[in-house]
Amino acid sequence: MAVTAALLIVTVKRLVAGVASREAKLQTLIHAIPDLVWLKSSEGTYLGCNRAFEPLCGVCKAELLGLTDGDLFSREQADFFRQKDQEAMAAGITRENEEWVTQAETGSRIQLEVLKTPIGVLGIGRDITEHRRLAAERIWPTSCPATTSA
Repeated sequence: MAVTAALLIVTVKRLVAGVASREAKLQTLIHAIPDLVWLKSSEGTYLGCNRAFEPLCGVCKAELLGLTDGDLFSREQADFFRQKDQEAMAAGITRENEEWVTQAETGSRIQLEVLKTPIGVLGIGRDITEHRRLAAERIWPTSCPATTSA
């Protein structure tokens, strides 16, 4: 029995070390992503985020845990986010949309391209403000230039 207990303890320690190692690698990967990454429960409480997300909501990851969009954003914006979260969960597939957000840290408005995946709600957002501005500034000819015949 002592041998079985010892083997069980060694096995559990290895499993825990393996899980901890995988968790550390996953956290390193998530924090290295330049896009905003966040995870919310199906009830809408934040379970985690990467460093790129922190300036958006104005709090660090440790302070974010357990909060909701209503704790961080205007009511209108929080309601919009919740609607999009629920749409993704109801669809059961990743949904893509664009969202205008006011950054808590700077007060500037940015446009995000957002993917919401219904595992709880995994969100990934990319700031496309500048991309959209540049695209809007392009002037496309509506017709071919006039040609003259000789």
